[in-house]
Amino acid sequence: MVTIITDGRENSSKNFRADTIRDLIKQKESENWVITYMGAHGNIEEEASILALSQKKTMCFDKGSRGFDELLEKELIARKKYMKSWSAKDKTAFNKNKEAYFEE
Repeated sequence: MVTIITDGRENSSKNFRADTIRDLIKQKESENWVITYMGAHGNIEEEASILALSQKKTMCFDKGSRGFDELLEKELIARKKYMKSWSAKDKTAFNKNKEAYFEE
């Protein structure tokens, strides 16, 4: 599992471009990795789309410590649900959680 957290649009990376990251995400997802994306800006859907991430694996949060604390609480709930389904014998819930990580 990989979680990407950003406070805004990527604009100064010298090592990676969006297409490089998108290709890496696609590769890892094909290997059953779960990649989630959380951002503190209003265009998170656009950014996720550029990286080929499902909207069901993204979450937007308000900048500042309060918004970040709320984000961490929601992420912890989602991660616990994911891990519980991962360890279950019946993988139906796991497969659903893998595709819709933040959905309740």
